[in-house]
Formats: sequence, C-alpha cells, structure tokens
Amino acid sequence: MKHNSTPAHPYKRALAGHCGFVMPLVLAVAMASAAHAGNIFDDDWAPPPRDATHPTTAPPAPAEPTRPAVAPAPAEPTRPEVAPPPVAVPPPPQESNPPAPVPSPAQAGRHAVPAKADLDRSRTLLKEAFAAQMVDRTVQARHKLAESLLSEAAKVADSPSDQFALLAGAVNAAKEGACLPLVIEASDEMSRTYEVDATPVEEAAALAMPLKADTPANSIDNVLAGLQLTEALAGSGDVAGASRLCGLLRAPAGVEPALFTLVQTRAQELDYMRMMHDRVAPQVELLKTSPRDPAANLAVGSYQCFTLGNWPSGLAMLAKGSDLALRKLAADELAAPTDADTLVRLGDSWWDLAARQPRVGRVKVLQHAAALYGSCLDNVGALQKLKIETRIKEANTAASGPGAAALCDVLVRRKLARCKELIDGVVATAGTARTQTPGGGLLQGDVAWPAAQGAYALTKVSVGSDKAPATLKLGPGVFIQGGTILVSKGSLEMNGEASKPVLLKNVHIGCELGGHIKGSYVIFEDCTFSKEGGWFVSTASATFEFQNCALCGSNFRNFHLGDYGVKLDQCTFAGCKFPDRNNKPAGQDSARVARHEWSHIADCEFYECELSASVFWMPQSCNFFHCRAADSAQYVSPSDLTVELGLMSNEQEALIADLNKRMTMGTPGRVTFTAAAALYPTQAYPR
Repeated sequence: MKHNSTPAHPYKRALAGHCGFVMPLVLAVAMASAAHAGNIFDDDWAPPPRDATHPTTAPPAPAEPTRPAVAPAPAEPTRPEVAPPPVAVPPPPQESNPPAPVPSPAQAGRHAVPAKADLDRSRTLLKEAFAAQMVDRTVQARHKLAESLLSEAAKVADSPSDQFALLAGAVNAAKEGACLPLVIEASDEMSRTYEVDATPVEEAAALAMPLKADTPANSIDNVLAGLQLTEALAGSGDVAGASRLCGLLRAPAGVEPALFTLVQTRAQELDYMRMMHDRVAPQVELLKTSPRDPAANLAVGSYQCFTLGNWPSGLAMLAKGSDLALRKLAADELAAPTDADTLVRLGDSWWDLAARQPRVGRVKVLQHAAALYGSCLDNVGALQKLKIETRIKEANTAASGPGAAALCDVLVRRKLARCKELIDGVVATAGTARTQTPGGGLLQGDVAWPAAQGAYALTKVSVGSDKAPATLKLGPGVFIQGGTILVSKGSLEMNGEASKPVLLKNVHIGCELGGHIKGSYVIFEDCTFSKEGGWFVSTASATFEFQNCALCGSNFRNFHLGDYGVKLDQCTFAGCKFPDRNNKPAGQDSARVARHEWSHIADCEFYECELSASVFWMPQSCNFFHCRAADSAQYVSPSDLTVELGLMSNEQEALIADLNKRMTMGTPGRVTFTAAAALYPTQAYPR
C-alpha cells in the first residue's frame, strides 16, 4: 500500500499564483501605525449627526395629503451570490475617534444609547479588564481583540452600557486591525440592539482604514465586504459615499484580476447612478414646492424605480407623471391586484419596458417584473409557469451580469489562498526537522502524538489489532508528511484548532472493518482514504467523520456505501475527485443511499472538484464552484429525491443540465436537481 502520488491538481496551480504576495513594506507601516493607535474604549464616543455633506437618502417622494394607498411592492428577488466572509486584515489607521453611530427613530426592542456617565463607568472597567490584550497593538492582536470583545458583548445583554462599550470597542479594534467585515459585524449588532444606524458607522470606518491586507485572502475579504457596503450606501441614497469607497477598493482588489474587474464594474454603475442623481436634483427641488408637477414626478419617479430600485415611493410618483403609459401601469400596480392574470400582465408590461433602459435600469426593471411573476407562480397554468420561470431566471442572470463569473473565480481563489495560509503556517512552525514516529509500527492502547519540532516521519503505522484495540490522537499543530496510517481496530482521532490545524501531507489513511477516522480542524493535502481488509458489512464498513476540515487534492479510492460511511460537516473540498456512491443500483434504494445517516454531506463547499453523478445526490446545504459531474448514475427508488445545490448563477444551467443527462431513472421515483435561490451561508472551514 502506497501513499498518494497524483500530479498537481488545479487548486495547486491556483495557489502557486499567490505565493509572491508578501508585503513587508505594508506590514512595517502597519505595525508602526498600530503602535500609535488610540485607546479603543474612546471616552468621547457619542453618536453625532451624520455629515450633512453626505446625502443620506435618495431624492424623497413628496408628502401628499391625498395620496392613494400604496400596497407594498412584492419582494425583489435579490440574490446575494455570497454571504460576507469573516475576515482579518492588516494596516491600522492613525489615531482617531471611533466611527460615529447615528440615532434613528426608536424601534421596538432597541435601547437608547446609554448615558455618558454610564458609558464612562463601563469604559473604565473594560480598560482594566482588557489591559493585557490592549498592550499588544499589532494588527493581528487588534483583530483577535475585536473578536473577543464581540464575544463578550453577547454575554452582557443585561447591562446596556457595558454591552454598548464592548461593541464600540470591537468596532474600533476591528478598524485598527483593518478587518472591515468585523467592523460591519460589530456595527450591525450595535444597530440591532441600540438606536444607532449601522451604515454611517461602517462607512466612516471603511473610508479611514487601510483595506489592502497582508494576505490575498484577507484583501479579498475586505473588498467583498466593501462592495456589499457600497450597495447599502447607494440604496440609502449616499451614492457619493459609495463611489468614494469603491475607489478605495481598487488597490486591495489588485491581488486578484477577477476581483479588480468586479470593482471596476461597480464603479461604472455608481458613476451612472451619480449622473442620474445630479440630473434629477432640480426636479427634486421643484417637487418641494410643486408636488403635483407631472414632468418632475416622471423624472424623480423614474430615478427612484429604475436607478435605485425604490419601487414603493417611485410608483406613487410615476402614477402622477407626464408619461401616460407609465402613469397607467403604475396606477394599476398601486391598486394592489391579487389575481394571477393581472400580476402576469403587469410583469409583462414591465418586462417589455426593460428593453428600453440602460443596463442599470434594465436590471432593476427586470427584477421588479420577476418579483411580480414570482408572486403568482403557483397560480398559473403549466405553459404560463414555464414562461415566467424562464423570465425569472433571465432576470437573475441579468442582475449578476458578467460579474458572476468573476465573483466565482474570486471565491475560488479566496478559499484556496486561505487553505495555503494555514498550510504554510503549520509547515513554517515545524521547520525542516523530522521526528521519528513514536511507538514503532504497531500502536496499542491510547496513544497521543503532540506537535513536534518538525513533521512526523513514518512509513507505516498500524493502530490496534484484533487482540488489542487502540486510539491514536493527534493534537493541534501536528504535522505528518508521507507514509501510511492503518486503523485496524480502534480509531484515529485528529483534533486541531481553527488557527492551528492538524496537517497531513501525502499520507494514506486506511481503515478496516469497524475502524473509525474522526477529524476536526484538519487539513489533508494530497492524501488518500481507503477501506482496507477483506471483512465488510452491508453498510459503512469503515467510517470517516470530518467536521471543519479541508481536503485539498485528497481523494477516497472508492466511495460505495457498503465500504465507506461518511459524515462530512462544514468542510472544504478543493481539487478532489469522488467516485461512484451507488455501485449496486439494481439492488439498492437510491434514495436510501443518498440520505443514509452515513451518507451525510452538509454545510460544505466544493471548489474545482469532480464528483460522480451519484455523489451529487448526497449534499445538503452545500455550495459548488467550478465543479463538474462524472460518470452516469441509475436512480432506482420508490421515492422521489429533490437535490438543491448552491451554485453561482453563471454555472447553474450547465451543471444541472449535465447532471440530468447523466441520470437514468427507474420507476416510480425520480431525482430532480435544482439550484438554490442563493448560495448557502455555509461555515465551511477555513472561513
């Protein structure tokens, strides 16, 4: 039995392109700035009003004493391609006050901002409690401190002043640690709990902090968070602020060409929105004194709907505008129809109108039409349903535009770079030394290998025997390179930490009947897994249970349910190949194979992987990027099976069509593949 010797995988070629992203000068400047950072528990932090030079809302709809009742518009099919990733980033800013939260009208369940005297007391206590952590002002330390403060804030909800001070400190620590997603997380939590508007807090931090990071993955995280923030700013009417932030994103986006393309595309959209904002400014002023002016209502209503996507107020203006066709269309929708025929007719009218709009306006109108279509999808005939489902898909594709493919590339590179950072960290700590395997070739009883000075060197180690079961335990930072670990009787238990994983490189792991392989926070690079020995049972003869693990170019030699039981949660798979799962289609219930307790794959992400068609039956709440299907599969079951896959919009149609072609259906059950409405917010490691 020999270990894996497969050639380089696509994920390795991708990682190789990032090896040169080391920025010593940036880091040196970052550390120097951090050394002069101010106290994160700022005694003068009060929620001042937002800068009046930055518009906070879109041109408002004028107040009308006799305005017709406006029914809420159907929810727009906004499909975020990705949830914002948690992040860490370098260079800290110069000393400054924390971002300024802005009070908003009180809402049920939210506290007023605590009084200054109460905050002073809380800040004094917190300075003492976190004095040791605050001494270290490096970027990495500030990042960790921000995480700690966020965690502590969740524990003191019964003390508003303490919680507010902790959240404020977390915002500032994240800012000094140049971690924009952490700034956003802390600000959003503050806004959920207190009468504070999160967006200006986030904007102030983003405009003041360095966004280019010490690693490509951290830079990507900052840019993705920044792009999302530009959406929030533009949606609130602060197009100028969104444009300024987008300009700052160009430098960190330079680590990845596809990411730079996304930023450039967004900058062009914002330029268009600023142009339209300036164009309607005179009409906005006119409506303040002449709220019924038809031409002004048409201009501002068109801006609200077609540029900002603010349909409720925009429709009310279009219904008073000078364009008779738009006036009737808006009035018909404001009448809040509920019958399917009218909703489809309205959707068709907006769909036809979209063709006459520039790209930004066209996308907004197509999305609105799709929302109308979606509200009546279950109440139309089969042919009509096919038509509107096709149009909804087209609207989603138009919304993602050419940026979907670029974003997909960015997410792949980000995850691969994250894996490489962790691998390089373990290897660097280990150095070049090699430690001989303790315990010889046969291990008995409970054996623990601690992290060694160097990688463990082994040829073959057997864990347990028929007469003496054993358990081999690997702790955080353990590095094994090459060789074979055979679990005969007992288990292999690997338990790393998020920032200090267990690392196995080019290791073969075999498991005989009754053996168990279990890992948490483990990275497998170019490893193989196999069921060994001649003894077996009908289901899951050898079991593999991985949670929060990353498998890079690491493969199962076979994957049949009879030999391989798997429970895979919150894992990342990069450049992996998965063989057929259903080796006996005529004698097995395919739905049972897919949903067996030892056919469990959930909350995982797959990057540039090749999966046998039958393996695609198994995932639950999983995302796939640049993945492909292999082999054919025969689905034989009395039960139907619906499989929902998290896919980027630009990859949905091709992969699902390919899977359908590879399926042979028995009777009476059928398997159906669909794309999830959006990518799943997985917690796949590394995050």
